[in-house]
Amino acid sequence: MPTGPEKRRRFDRILRRKRVVRTLEIAPPIIIGTSLFVGLGWLWSHGGPAWIGLALAGATALAKPALIVIRVLESRRHNQRG
Repeated sequence: MPTGPEKRRRFDRILRRKRVVRTLEIAPPIIIGTSLFVGLGWLWSHGGPAWIGLALAGATALAKPALIVIRVLESRRHNQRG
């Protein structure tokens, strides 16, 4: 553990940045799943047309692979910078 106050601040900043990045990586799948659950629950309780539920399920099914592609592209861009 760093002992000087400046080193300690720098170390805390690095830890905080890693925590924020980790949270931002976890957030999109949670938001997508929650919105699908709420949307389908609302649709089920209000008796909406079936095609809306299928559209929501399709959008959610495509969202996870899209997130994976975005993460791969971001990591490649990050690795190319140095």
